[in-house]
Formats: sequence, C-alpha cells, structure tokens
Amino acid sequence: LSAALGRETIRDWSGKPPDPTPALYAVRWLAEHQPQALEDAAALVDVHGFFVHRLTGRLVTSTASADPLGLLDIKNGTWHPELVAAAGLRPDQLPQLVAPGAICGGLGERVARLIGLKAGTPVVAGAGDGQAMGLGMGVYGEGKSYLSLGSGVVSGCYSHGLTTSDAFRTLVSPTGSGFMLETVLRSGMQLVDWIVRTTGSPSAAALEKAATEIAAGSEGLLVLPYWAGVMSPYWDGAARGAIVGLSLDHEPKHLFRAVLEGIAFEQAIASEAMETQA
Repeated sequence: LSAALGRETIRDWSGKPPDPTPALYAVRWLAEHQPQALEDAAALVDVHGFFVHRLTGRLVTSTASADPLGLLDIKNGTWHPELVAAAGLRPDQLPQLVAPGAICGGLGERVARLIGLKAGTPVVAGAGDGQAMGLGMGVYGEGKSYLSLGSGVVSGCYSHGLTTSDAFRTLVSPTGSGFMLETVLRSGMQLVDWIVRTTGSPSAAALEKAATEIAAGSEGLLVLPYWAGVMSPYWDGAARGAIVGLSLDHEPKHLFRAVLEGIAFEQAIASEAMETQA
C-alpha cells in the first residue's frame, strides 16, 4: 500500500504513518489472500462498534474509536474513500460514524433484561483507549501531556489544529474537537519483566535497588529497546533490540539500568518532537 499510495499520503490522509497496527493492512491482506471471506462479510467494525451493535442492534461507532483502524479521513472525520477502496472494502460494509459523546442508540430489550438496565437507555459513543486515557488524565487542552508506563510506553498531547508527522500518530480527540498526538514505544516496561526472567533475578525491586549503585550511563552499556519493533518515530515493525557495549564487568543491574535509560531517551525524543511540532 505504501508503494501504491505513498507512505506520506497514507500518513496525511489517516494521520498514521504506515505500520502493522492499523487494521487497514490486515484487511488488505484478507482482500488479497481470502477475498471471498471479505466479500461475504456483512460489516467491518472496531471493538467499540461491535459492542454498540450488540447493545443497540445498530452499526454505529465513534470517530475517536474507529480512527485507529487507519481507514478514517483524519481531517474530515469520515471514512476515506480511497483508503476504504485500497483495503478492499465496500462503503456499505462500514458502520455509521458519530462524534464521541453522541448517542449511538438505545439499549435493546433483550440486552436490557440481561444486564438489569432499562430498555432504551442511551448508549453513548466513546473513544479509543489511548485517547480516553489522556482525557482521564486531564489532557484536553494545549500545554498538557500524559505518559503511561505500561507494557508499552505511550505518551500524548492535545493539538487544536491538525498536524501529521512521522514523530507521532494523529488521533481524533475524545472531546470531539481537536486532535491527540500519540507516541508509542512497543517494548516498554515489559522489558523489566524480561530482564528479571532472563537473568534469574529475584525481583524487579531487587534489580532496581542494585541499579542505584551505578552511575548514569550504565558503565558504557547501551540498550535500544526495540524488542517488538518500533513505532514512532521510525515505524519499522521488523526492527529489533540491541545491547551494545556488553563486557565481562557488566552484571544484571547494569542491564536493568541501561534498559531504563534506553526507554528514557526514547521518551525524550518523543516528547521533544511533540513539543516542537504540536
């Protein structure tokens, strides 16, 4: 798709540089390798849209939830006809889009009985997990950012105007106006668990305590934390991690500190890019 449409074109249309994460590429694979399965599909929906359909019987989803599929026109908040066609989909296979906070429909009677709510209770459009996390942390205006240290490291900030870049992926804001700029380091704190398992250390806490004895720089040990590929700013799913400078003098505590330093430097690159380009 990048060769056919141009990677910058895809990025500017969808807000997301080409990467294995958006469903666009998996759907295109289905179109090429299992075309009948895609042709026979009644609809392609995101998780939000699936639950809305189960709750209300309607094929409706939020722009802020469908956005990461990679099929959305980030500028206009509609399905992008050329991206939809490139994926091998028909427009009638996609759900209706509404803004986050809009009512998707009323709770169906059968579901209402099952969960103990009143039939017709409004089902309101939400957002993707990253956007919702930013909103929950109070990032709904310019000058604020958020950081989540999970299995992956995710950070983001709000932007009033539309901007696209390889430094981040641009998402629809959960407030219904503006955009969220998001960076992702796939191998985040899960690398800490990896170190504990691989070195046979008693715990992460023990390694952390030992690592405080080491000066910044981990005595020449450098880690590129790309164990699961890299998203922003390089967008290379085939990238892999590297441990550079390993010597007989290094111990598990050095590796622990070097991993944390590698993650910190990656985040510094991401934060600087958001600050200068948002």
